[in-house]
Amino acid sequence: MIVAMAGLPGSGKSTIARVLEKDYGVFILDKDQVRRSLFGTRFTDYTSAQNDLCIDLMIEVAAYLHSRHPAITIIFDGRPFSQQHQVRTLVEAAKRINAKLYGVKLVCSDESAKERIERAHGTHPAENRTFQWYLDSKAKEEPLEVDHLLINTDTGSPEDAAAEIVAYLRLRLQDVQ
Repeated sequence: MIVAMAGLPGSGKSTIARVLEKDYGVFILDKDQVRRSLFGTRFTDYTSAQNDLCIDLMIEVAAYLHSRHPAITIIFDGRPFSQQHQVRTLVEAAKRINAKLYGVKLVCSDESAKERIERAHGTHPAENRTFQWYLDSKAKEEPLEVDHLLINTDTGSPEDAAAEIVAYLRLRLQDVQ
């Protein structure tokens, strides 16, 4: 199974993904870490082409893992999936590798996003992550048109959100069987 962690910068995607990894054993493919590993700071340019290349490589890793461990849950983190073309790429990949795809859409208030982005400044692997980038992304955001769970990260803890995600995914798996 593939899970797209969708949401604008500062919505809590990576924080909740790490809880899912620690508490539930999911496997995380994080675009920001992939980009940093491949390009370092010297050649990272944050272009759409570079982001798409990282996602393409992540898809190949997901295909490899899924072919050898079909029961694995793979989290795609580090991309907002706020544009239809971003989502379509993952939908097509999931079909190609015969994996179920689900989305988790995280939302929060502008104030929470700003505070989180500013707090992570200098420590987050995406060094271009600013509140202005959040606002620009929000203005261009398109609906997430895959089966997904919506979570407001202004309330509850990351652990609560992770438990809600796991319950949602378990229900989806029961529906399939």
